[in-house]
Amino acid sequence: MSVTAAALVAQSPVPTCTVTNIRGVPLQETVCGGSALFNSLSCTPGSLYTCKSGPAGTKNNCTLAQVCATSCSQGVGVQAACSGTPAPFTVSPLNAVGGNEINLTSTLAATHANTIINLNIDRGDLVPGASCAVPALPDNQNSVTFPLSTAVVNSATPVRLYTEVSYNDPAGHSAELISKPQILTLNPDGTPPPPPTIASFALDPTSIAAAGIGFTRITLAHMAPAAGVQIALTSSNPAVASIIANGQPMVLGSCTVAQVPESIQAANSVPATTVVNISASSGAPGQAPRTQPLTVTAGCVPISCSGGPSCGPTPDGCGGTLNCGCNFGESCGGGGVAGQCGTPTPSVSSVTMNPASVVGGGTSTGTITLNPPAPFGGATIALSSDSSFVSVPASILMSSGSNVATFTATTTAIQAGSVSANISATYNTSATATLNVTAAPACAPTSCSAQAKTCGTTPDGCGGTLTCGAPCGPSNSTLTVVANGKGGDVSSSPAGIQVSSGKSQSASFATGSSITLTSSDGHGAIWAGLCSSNGQPAQSCTFTLQASGSVTSTQQ
Repeated sequence: MSVTAAALVAQSPVPTCTVTNIRGVPLQETVCGGSALFNSLSCTPGSLYTCKSGPAGTKNNCTLAQVCATSCSQGVGVQAACSGTPAPFTVSPLNAVGGNEINLTSTLAATHANTIINLNIDRGDLVPGASCAVPALPDNQNSVTFPLSTAVVNSATPVRLYTEVSYNDPAGHSAELISKPQILTLNPDGTPPPPPTIASFALDPTSIAAAGIGFTRITLAHMAPAAGVQIALTSSNPAVASIIANGQPMVLGSCTVAQVPESIQAANSVPATTVVNISASSGAPGQAPRTQPLTVTAGCVPISCSGGPSCGPTPDGCGGTLNCGCNFGESCGGGGVAGQCGTPTPSVSSVTMNPASVVGGGTSTGTITLNPPAPFGGATIALSSDSSFVSVPASILMSSGSNVATFTATTTAIQAGSVSANISATYNTSATATLNVTAAPACAPTSCSAQAKTCGTTPDGCGGTLTCGAPCGPSNSTLTVVANGKGGDVSSSPAGIQVSSGKSQSASFATGSSITLTSSDGHGAIWAGLCSSNGQPAQSCTFTLQASGSVTSTQQ
């Protein structure tokens, strides 16, 4: 398709379009395409459409009624209609080499007030400036002409432009005049024009304090080319007042005034009041940079935690120090990097076996200590034994917030001598304990004369029993209680144990007596060792003390 044919297609009004109210309900109305008052932006500007009502969501409820010669108009309480001459909007020339300027004229013959010219361009990248280059139309003036820049193109390219002029009629009602689209053809082989010179350059303010921010205000002597003009700023003393990396002003295409960014940053510490020259250049041929003096007053602004270091004593830039600390459970250096906040990684600090030596076929209780305590969700600790005579669970779960857990090592009988097994626990790091397994001694039955206590039925040491018949009092065994977890005490009945969280206590009780251990923590505890709650929280745990041993309470 040639450019001329494409331009004709671009000017051909669409046969149907959609016009609804703000609730999406189709309107029954005659509207002017491109009207903002009646939300007819999907209709071709400058043409009349007849619209029908219907249920919400109906599409294409409007049909082309008339193609206006130059434009159409409508207002509040005024029927939409085609307008006569003069043409409300012209572009000259309609054929231009990209990179050259074009002139646009907007005309409003009607009596008007509070007029706004809304310029619509479908290729703002090729013809920029719709928001900055369109002047106002005074109440006593019916026409205004203004230029726009165009971009260089590689091939002939059509650009569609039209105006929607909003104004108040003599009765004070809102009205619109909407032009037919004008098709501008941009042709190749153009060259970008050089950047215009700077007409004015000012600093705002002209004096800033230490750590202060400065702005620049720049106006070009002529509108910028389509690609815009990047203003280059430099400082004669960057150590006192530096140019912010992303603060270089930019004049957009067809505009003359630069956007006003934060451009200059004063140093946090300025020992003495200093004048710094700030220069601006548009790159215009033959123009030296424009320069303005900036006064930076003496002072020092300490670094704040919001923009300073994360942890550890650090110079604040003014002779002092600051320590911002860490949030969210992190600690300074907790992640393993000095001077940085991080979360400490729990790891196994020790493993112990009790007893450390057993006769083959017996058991030993292992205790694992984790530092810091297990994280949310708990810690799965891997266990291993390097001896076939000692078996341990593959892993145990230490509950969240706990730092001690126990497990049972089971041994196998050996024929003679002893073997040593290394029991390892791993969670991020590993620790090892040694368990000795010995052979059972040759058995010689115990006689009554050799008994320390000769009452009741007594094992003879070789799998049998003997009864010596003499009365005697009960023997004693030692109970050790290790309290872990959140808090609270563990007490015994009968009395003898009263231990707080994080500590252990031992007491002597009559062998064969029934002992009840109770946690004061309202959430209960997980009991293990001589008394077990099978991994479930329980307020108390009752057992019969047959021999010396330990109980671990992990309070929840």
